[in-house]
Amino acid sequence: MINKDLETNSEIEAQFHALRRLVASKIGFAAFTILPGFRETVGTKVVKALKRHNCGVTQAAIDCICALMQPMHDDCDLRQEQLNKSSLLSSNKFLESLLEMWINHIVSVPLLYLFLLLLRTSDFF
Repeated sequence: MINKDLETNSEIEAQFHALRRLVASKIGFAAFTILPGFRETVGTKVVKALKRHNCGVTQAAIDCICALMQPMHDDCDLRQEQLNKSSLLSSNKFLESLLEMWINHIVSVPLLYLFLLLLRTSDFF
């Protein structure tokens, strides 16, 4: 499921939602650091998703990452939570992509709000 290259934003967003539901389970949460290549594949997918600059895809990718950092199941293993967090935060490429996404979001969102505000004023037209 995770290695399939998807074309449309809606397919990618749906894949992240499915992945989030998987990692929300106890076994899926642990699989992130146990299964060989799973962490790298998820990280690569997230980096590619962030570069698409699509709000829906970005939100789904970040939501998936949040599910990997904060367990959503009962009786969580603190050691596993720490392993997941350290694994996620150990890649400079991944952290740079997150930082770039936040910078783009901070720059673009105020401009969007300003544009919408201008549209709402009657003097704009």
